[in-house]
This record gives sequence, C-alpha cells and structure tokens, in this order.
Amino acid sequence: MKKWFLVLASSLLFVMGYIPAAFAQGDVNCGDFNGNGAAIAKFWVDNGYSATNDPHDLDRDGDGLPCEASQADIDSYRNSLGGATMPNTATNNVTMMVVGAGLAGAGLLLALRRKKGME
Repeated sequence: MKKWFLVLASSLLFVMGYIPAAFAQGDVNCGDFNGNGAAIAKFWVDNGYSATNDPHDLDRDGDGLPCEASQADIDSYRNSLGGATMPNTATNNVTMMVVGAGLAGAGLLLALRRKKGME
C-alpha cells in the first residue's frame, strides 16, 4: 500500500509542475496594445491590476497608469462599467484544486484506515 501511495504521490507532484504552464496566460507587453489607451485601460481594469498588482510589469514607474495610458482612459472605462461588474481577480489554478482534492482524499484514507484499525 505504501509503495503505491508513494508512486501515486510522486506522479501527481510531477504532473502538477506542468499544469500551470498549460493554463498560464501569455506575457503581455505594452507593444501588444499599439498605443490604444482604451484597450490598455480595459485590460488593466478588467484584470483588477494596480500599481501594487502588476504581474505583466505594464506600469514600470509605479504610478498606476499602465503603458503610460492616461488617467482619463482608465476613468472613462471605469465609468462606462457603472460599477456593475467586479474585476476579474479569480484564478483557474488547477494545481491548487488538485492539491486540495489530493489532501482531502489522503485525509479520508487515513481516517478510514484509522477507523478500521480501532474495530
């Protein structure tokens, strides 16, 4: 039983190392927007980015304006939303779901095994 558990656990860890790469969003650069302030503002606001949360390094000087877009572009896009939507801050990180399910399953197996040993 221990042998199979070790094989399964090591295989799972090996596979989990490749899962995030398959779902990772490609790196975005300022040149991808061709200077379109409205597109930059939409991407920035929809993903919930800020001067302190900038995974693509679009705001290199930390002033909260990505790719030196104007504050007017960002404010205009936010106003067009009317506060009806929230930024896209959720993740589809499959690795964390797999780890959680694996831990829950391991806990269940341990609980069942312990209960069986008490009888």
